[in-house]
Amino acid sequence: MEGVITIQSIVDASYVLLRKGETKTEDFASRILSISRYVNIDSLGYFDLKEVCLHPGSDFEDDIQYIRARDSFCHVIVTNDRRFINRYTYDNSSVRFMTPSELVGQILGPAES
Repeated sequence: MEGVITIQSIVDASYVLLRKGETKTEDFASRILSISRYVNIDSLGYFDLKEVCLHPGSDFEDDIQYIRARDSFCHVIVTNDRRFINRYTYDNSSVRFMTPSELVGQILGPAES
């Protein structure tokens, strides 16, 4: 299994975690370097922004995430955002959606009783 995260997601996470005081800058940086060993860090570019601006949807951030996943040939987007899932699931999307729980279940298999 291979993962991809956008640089924007990292920036957003740093803003939230550092602002709330849940981590220190050096700890966050260390974690990002650790994560980068397991996932590819994808950048956003002019053409991604242009596509979203020319075909605006109802959620700019979701549209950017979807376009990067689609153009990076991702098979799955992992999210808890039901509106995001519902909007693209019914749009004949080539990208599937899973919740984090579904992903963990797929990795670990069914729980033993």
